Amino acid sequence: MGSLSSGEKVLADPSHIDEMFGKWDQVLAVEMEGAGVAAAVSRSSKNVPFVVVRGIADMIGEEKRPTFAKNSAARTAVHFAMRLVEELSSHLAIERQRPN
Repeated sequence: MGSLSSGEKVLADPSHIDEMFGKWDQVLAVEMEGAGVAAAVSRSSKNVPFVVVRGIADMIGEEKRPTFAKNSAARTAVHFAMRLVEELSSHLAIERQRPN
């Protein structure tokens, strides 16, 4: 687990990739869809929390991996997300039971 960088552009230029990872060395991956979710949430009048869970199968600059690697990454992300929801649900249930 680690930090993701999210933006609205595809990173294809190696110099931009090196620059980004030079500035933010704790970033493990780059993705695009989370930026769209964040933009939509920030425009909302409600304070809506969200989290981005990604299964990473390809690395920048590498050839695309076979379908089985992507399926494995997707399954891992789904299992993590389901476990996260279970834990949060359990935590919220405990919080609701506490007297005010």
